[in-house]
Amino acid sequence: MKFASDIKATITFLHVQASYPIPYAGLGEITDSYAYRELAQRIEAAAKEVINAATQKAKAAAVGCTGIVVRNSSISTAVIEQAKKSPAATMIYMASHGRDSVNVLILGCETQHVLSRSTLPVLDYKEPS
Repeated sequence: MKFASDIKATITFLHVQASYPIPYAGLGEITDSYAYRELAQRIEAAAKEVINAATQKAKAAAVGCTGIVVRNSSISTAVIEQAKKSPAATMIYMASHGRDSVNVLILGCETQHVLSRSTLPVLDYKEPS
């Protein structure tokens, strides 16, 4: 928040939810549509809690902000799409997990995908351990 406050930035907090495949009955799985809907609702509620906490901190620091929850199978694509939708966006600020090179090879790195595809500058932040 201090960085945003210092440069008088407005923040758009973005929480990207994975697009979960709808379970198919008859493929050897036991599916319960109620359980699936309940899981999706709980995940969305948790995402909204994260966004609400972030916007409250920003408002307490007198930083203008909005919060968005989107569903997309690709985090990096969602980040870039949201930045394009905002004509006021001048930079993408991402918190990084700071994975080691082996985990990046296995899991990928969303920040790296955004860095390589975004037309906006990207600031990657890793909290000190």
